[in-house]
Amino acid sequence: MTSPADTLSKSEFYRKLHTGNSGDADFYQRVTKGAARILELGCGWGRLASALLNEESHYSGVDLNEDFVELARKEYSSHPKAQFITGDILDFSFTKYLSQSQYDRVILPYNTVYALGGKKNVLRCFTHAANLLAPQGELWFDVYPVDEMQRALDCGEEAPEDDGEPVAEWNDGTLIYERSEIDHKNQEVSVTYEARNTRNQKTGRLPMKHNYLLTEELLQLIEKVNLKPLGQWGSFAGAPLDEDTEQVIFGASRQ
Repeated sequence: MTSPADTLSKSEFYRKLHTGNSGDADFYQRVTKGAARILELGCGWGRLASALLNEESHYSGVDLNEDFVELARKEYSSHPKAQFITGDILDFSFTKYLSQSQYDRVILPYNTVYALGGKKNVLRCFTHAANLLAPQGELWFDVYPVDEMQRALDCGEEAPEDDGEPVAEWNDGTLIYERSEIDHKNQEVSVTYEARNTRNQKTGRLPMKHNYLLTEELLQLIEKVNLKPLGQWGSFAGAPLDEDTEQVIFGASRQ
C-alpha cells in the first residue's frame, strides 16, 4: 500500500505537474520590462516572480491558494519590493492590501482566465483588472486554443478520447495519466490527473475544471471593459495564429 508520506497533496501535485509552458517566463519578462508596478493574478508559488522581479519594479502577486502564497513569501522574503497576497481574483477585496493603487502591467498567465468559472466571472476579473491599470497600462494573458475544437464539436465530431498513455513522467519514475471530458455546449473541460509510482501505486489525484472561451468572446470582454486590444499571437515568440498554435497570447491597453 502507499504510505501517507508517499501521497501528494493537491497543492504538491499541481506544483510538480504544472510548471508552465516553454517560453512563458521570458515572454512575461519582456512585456513587463520597464514597468514600475507589476501585478500578477494567479501567481501560484511565485514561479514567474523570479523573471519579473528587479530592483526598480514593485511586484504584487495574488493567489487563492494559501499554501502557494506562503511558499512564495518564504522564497522572496528578502526582496524589498515584492509582496504576495492570498486573495480571490474575482471579488478583488484584497486590493486594500496591495502596495500600489495602480499598476503598469497586470498579467494572468498560464490559462488562469479559463479557471475563473466562465464568461461572467472573466468579465468581473477583467473589470477589476482594468480599474487597477494606470493610464497606458497593459493587461496580458495566455490560454490554450479552443476555437477549432469547438467548431468541430459543434459540427457533430466526437471529442478525442484519452489513449491510456502517460502524459508526463517525473524524475523519480512517477507516471502521470490524464482523463478528460469535454462539455462543448457549456464550454467546459473536466480533467483528472493521476500519479502512479514505479510500483504502479496511485500516489496522487488532481481534478480540475476549465470554462474555456473562444477568441472572439475574449476580445469582446476586453473591449467591454474599455481596454484596447493590442493583438493576439500563436506563440510566446510572436507567431501568428494557425492550426499548429498551442498557446494564444492576448494583450490589451488602457487608453
